[in-house]
Amino acid sequence: MEKGAETSRLNDIDGGVEEALARIDPGQVVEAVSAFTRENPHTALAAAAGIGFLLGGGLTPRLLGAIGLFAARQYFRETLRESLHDLISDGTEPSRETMSR
Repeated sequence: MEKGAETSRLNDIDGGVEEALARIDPGQVVEAVSAFTRENPHTALAAAAGIGFLLGGGLTPRLLGAIGLFAARQYFRETLRESLHDLISDGTEPSRETMSR
């Protein structure tokens, strides 16, 4: 793709975003957020705390790596557990479908 065509495409996208944002009524946004907060106060507090944490610079690369490693360990542990269970049972245990009959 040529630079001129790419720049034109990006300008079209920016113009479309600006046009869409111009049609949004700030009063409706505030009303929707207020209603959501009243209906789900705990979710709203958790979201506010998370956004504040991120904007405050709390998600450092080191912490992000630790979170990723934790998630990977949990995934690996569960996958290994299921694989070993399937290998050990080797079809000798009744399936859930046959047990419900």
